[in-house]
Amino acid sequence: METMICKECGKELPIEMFKTTRFGTKAHVCTPCAIAKMRMTREEIAKQKEEKKVAIKDKICERQEALSAFTPRELMKELARRGYKGTLRYVQEINIESF
Repeated sequence: METMICKECGKELPIEMFKTTRFGTKAHVCTPCAIAKMRMTREEIAKQKEEKKVAIKDKICERQEALSAFTPRELMKELARRGYKGTLRYVQEINIESF
């Protein structure tokens, strides 16, 4: 019975535990190690995508907070500078209890 040593786990396993590559040779990593590596890679990719989404949301929130600090006239100038066109409607809320 032929055996090979897995480059990942270092175990000596039967040759049937190794997949055949597209070149007709046997892979250097056993099937269980290859599956584990694929799962780990998928999890890392999913984690990176989630981190990107959070970063984009944070960036959007920062921009919205920055725009909320503008006066109405400054806001109109800033939006025009950024290339926005159209009509801007805003409502000003004043608390009369604070007077």
